[in-house]
Amino acid sequence: MVPLNYGAPKAAAALADQARQAAGNRPTAAAVLAAAVAARVYALNDQPEQARSALSDADSPMDRLPQGQRSDTWLAHSKQKHHVHLSHAYTTLADTAHAFESQQRALDLSAPTSTMTRTLLHIGNATCPTTTATAKKRAAVRSPP
Repeated sequence: MVPLNYGAPKAAAALADQARQAAGNRPTAAAVLAAAVAARVYALNDQPEQARSALSDADSPMDRLPQGQRSDTWLAHSKQKHHVHLSHAYTTLADTAHAFESQQRALDLSAPTSTMTRTLLHIGNATCPTTTATAKKRAAVRSPP
């Protein structure tokens, strides 16, 4: 997470892959978190197919986690944390509809006193249209008419 949060997504990619391998494929908080962070990393590294695959790997087992692994602790992975990670990946992928949905779910699940998380979600919400416009411009340059 440290390289990801400090603007080094390429360095974070190797760590995310290692975390996913270490966490395994069983529905555990570690596996879901590792996949969600990997989705963010892949999206930031302009690897949309890998990002979407990791998003699916993160989202599908979330509801199957044992209750103790869904609590809001450092060792668990709550729905709120889950949607914070998903919203960042979707925003970076310029998938505005899913980004807005995850942002809203995360806001609904965030305590009013979670000012940093709530602020980051609002910033993500505000950047979605810009990210989408930039992605459309990039796609137009890549495949001229």
